Amino acid sequence: MLEIENTTIFKLNSNYSLSALGSENAKFWLFELKEGNIYKLNDVSYSILSLLDGRTSFGSLIETVASQYDGVTKEEIVRDGKDFFTRCLNNGIIYLIKGD
Repeated sequence: MLEIENTTIFKLNSNYSLSALGSENAKFWLFELKEGNIYKLNDVSYSILSLLDGRTSFGSLIETVASQYDGVTKEEIVRDGKDFFTRCLNNGIIYLIKGD
């Protein structure tokens, strides 16, 4: 199992595209371009995936998400983020750029 550290960097697979439709009560989508699959995302998942530019570390991403959402501890974000990233990696949605 991959050990995700603060310095680990991921990128969204180029076979996927993110979209936010609307402004108030926006709907968030992840499009898989090869097979045409469409996945509805919640706002947190969309925020996380939109930050995966191949340069932003996991630690920086956690800080950004923590500053956007009140009522959630950083420990919860780290735990849930690692679980989310592991599932995304296993499904080919994201890939590892750098890991220590």
